[in-house]
Amino acid sequence: MKNIELKNKSGISLLIVVFVISAIALLLATTAGIIGIDELQTGMRQNATLETFAGADGCMETAIKKLRNDMSYTGEALTIGNVACTITVTGSGTSRVIKARAAYTSTNYVRELQANVDWSSQYQITSWQELTN
Repeated sequence: MKNIELKNKSGISLLIVVFVISAIALLLATTAGIIGIDELQTGMRQNATLETFAGADGCMETAIKKLRNDMSYTGEALTIGNVACTITVTGSGTSRVIKARAAYTSTNYVRELQANVDWSSQYQITSWQELTN
């Protein structure tokens, strides 16, 4: 009779140990999954930010090239990959201000660049800066 009681107690103890180990393994797996999802989201946000800046930079380069070839260029709307960009050119005479505003589609990432261009003696970019939103 003592053997049966001892086996039942050790069986119950073993079952409890298995449950505790299973609970710990489940907790570790859940934590790893949550950390993995968070890292993925961080990477996606970083990619969207970099792509938005690259889009604004590309639009600015396009505007400068077009303005260099045609002084009457006033801007346009472009899409580069996942980035929608609006170019505006203002000014007169030999001086122009170019703004390129880029927005990453389906997010609220926006970058805006501004360049001042002058033709008084030769074609020259006098300033280039990122504007704060």
